[in-house]
Order: sequence, then C-alpha cells, then structure tokens
Amino acid sequence: MEEEAATPTKLPSWMPATPSSTAGNAGLGTPLRVFLTQSPCPYALRARVAHYAWPDPHPVSERIALLSRSLRELIESDDGDLLALEFHEANRLHTPLEAAALVNALLRGLRSRDAKCAEPLTQGIEADDWDFKYAGERFFVSLFAPLYPEWHSRSSMHGSIGFVLFQPERSFRHFGVSSRHPRRQQLSRGVHRRFQRQGQDYDVDANARMPKALRFVKPLGRGEPPIAWWRVPYEAEVG
Repeated sequence: MEEEAATPTKLPSWMPATPSSTAGNAGLGTPLRVFLTQSPCPYALRARVAHYAWPDPHPVSERIALLSRSLRELIESDDGDLLALEFHEANRLHTPLEAAALVNALLRGLRSRDAKCAEPLTQGIEADDWDFKYAGERFFVSLFAPLYPEWHSRSSMHGSIGFVLFQPERSFRHFGVSSRHPRRQQLSRGVHRRFQRQGQDYDVDANARMPKALRFVKPLGRGEPPIAWWRVPYEAEVG
C-alpha cells in the first residue's frame, strides 16, 4: 500500500469553482473534447457528458458545494454518462500522492453534503463491491493529470489541465459493461488492445483484481504500490 504523505498536501487555488458549460457534448470545452477524442476508450466519444471547467479561485468549501450541485443535476437528468470536472494549473500536482489529496478532499467534501448517505466514506472501502456513493447513485471516479506521461492510461493529454471523471453506475449499464456481463473478459481485453495500439499502458489484470477504490488514482508505473487516496492528508482551505 502507498504510504501516506509526511505532511498534508495543500490544495491550490485552482480547485473547481463555477461551471463554464452544461450544454452536453455540443458544448464541451476544447481541452475536454481533445481529451475524449484522443482517449483509446471505445466509449469516450459515445458518452453523454456534462462538462464543468472551474479555473477561477473560490474557497474550497464553495467549490465542493457547486460540484455537489452539479452531481445532483447529473443524477436528476437520468441520461448522463459522465460528469467531467476540468481543473486548470494541474501541472502543480507533481506526484500521484498530491493528486490523491485532491481526490480525498473532493470525495470527503461531497460525502459531508450528502443527506442520503450516513455511512462513513471509508466504510468497506477496500471491498470489491465498494463504490463512491452520492445522492443514492454509485459512481466510479478517475483522475487524469499532466503528472502522468503520455504513455500512461491516466495522462490528461494536456500540459496544464487535469480532469476528475465521475461515472455513474447507469453509464456502465448503458454501454453493456458490468461484472455480470457474459463477455466481460472479452470486452476488457478489447479495451486493453485499443490502449496498446495507441501506445498507452493498460494493466487489465491489475484492474480486474484490484478493488475499485484503489483504481481512482493510479501510481506512475506498473508494479508500484496502489494508492489509498483516503489516507493522504490535505489542507482544505488555502489561498
């Protein structure tokens, strides 16, 4: 298991602030559109995406409150596959542990605003069936950032912009992808081949045997310890 950071990571002032676009795929900002176009994921361009870009500074509590509202809107829309949170100056994240602190702050902040879920965020977090839950919906969360090189499956494909993707469980059903799918292994191998053809590493075996929570933030290289983002300390309120 990845060790905790020695001191709390300070979350910089570019954390999410206000939505710039909610118009669906037609309104996607250029960095996100490029990211989805370049992604080897076969579902990236078919997904119904809600895009939010938040480059301007606000107190962290305000940013997470707005993210909370955005997730509720996605849930209530009943047809979105993905909420893409775009954050600028992401090159200020230098290590996966610093990225983990960001994810920890976001998810703890969201949980504290969730009236529908009373259980602690970390309850059963390393179990295979654990999911991040918000407002009654289950989400898979994944972070993409410039700290990952272009050959890495979590590269954001941009020098200073990163993304945190919130994918509701219904989107997996929409694309016919679930652990109970009779062709699940074949589908996973197909995704792996697409990543390989584009020169990106995608460890399908590690993904299959690793609890979901340990896939939210990836280490830099194969064989490195998984990252328990919920154990990485952070300082939430910074200028």
